[in-house]
Amino acid sequence: MKKHIALVAIAGMVLATACKKTDDTFDPAQSGYPTDNLEIDIKQRVLLWETTGTWCQYCPNGAEKLYQALDKYGDKLVPIAHHVNDPIESTAGKELEPLFQTGSVPNFHVNTVNSGQDIDGKLDSALQYAPVIGVNHTIRENDTAFLVYPKVEFYEDALNKNFFIQSYILIDEIEARDFGSGYNLNQVSSVPTVSGQNPTRWVQDAAPDQNGDPLIKAGDPYLHKHVLWDRGMNTANQWGVRLDTVNALGNKFLKGDVFGTKYSPIVIAIEKDDVSPLPANFAFVTLIWKPKEDGSGEFVIENGIYTVYGSPKQ
Repeated sequence: MKKHIALVAIAGMVLATACKKTDDTFDPAQSGYPTDNLEIDIKQRVLLWETTGTWCQYCPNGAEKLYQALDKYGDKLVPIAHHVNDPIESTAGKELEPLFQTGSVPNFHVNTVNSGQDIDGKLDSALQYAPVIGVNHTIRENDTAFLVYPKVEFYEDALNKNFFIQSYILIDEIEARDFGSGYNLNQVSSVPTVSGQNPTRWVQDAAPDQNGDPLIKAGDPYLHKHVLWDRGMNTANQWGVRLDTVNALGNKFLKGDVFGTKYSPIVIAIEKDDVSPLPANFAFVTLIWKPKEDGSGEFVIENGIYTVYGSPKQ
């Protein structure tokens, strides 16, 4: 059963612009397409997928590692936390579980490589490759949906290849406390840095940065961050839009090709959920998926982008 989250009313935000319809048709004669001024940087970004849960007594250790990884690698990372068997578990996350299998939590995958809790070396390795594709996105919204407009650019030829692009909404910085109505998000803990009380708090300094200074201070609220909530629902499947459907040459992609413009539009709609008492901030992730060429039916990640939406919690 799909859980419900409060989508706080957003108006006048940096990335928010009023829209009147969700269709993806666009007249090239018009001006002002959402991605017209959107730049794509030549940067390889890596998905850092955390498997966690509010019931997991050791998962504060994973939360520390995520703080440290984001401090060290910055916008080179695309962070997603998949909660299992708790009130903020999502259907979108469960769809992707076959790619991110683990026998224990907390656990991390770097892209789709199971990395346990030893992530720095694997992140360094994944980030050393030059990107084949770059991606950026911009967000609009109307009364019923968030509209993600991705834009991609190829940095080398990719002939007879298939690529998919999908967008996701994350709920972010949710305080670990009992909100009632079935949303008890207190974090169970058996580690000395975190209390298991309501609301859950850090009781010791934690997550030292590269200079040894704590990124988390004693007394800080425990926050559930980067929680995967939903994906684009106007796509054929969970992998998203096939790029060959917007390419006049099909699955022959050439260096310098750009898609997601007014001449090759891509719009991914994420429906707004019913309102509940749970406040949250929002972020959006867009990932480029590529099927493995071994016939396994599995997918790998080519690149991605993470954007904080900027909505204040209420």
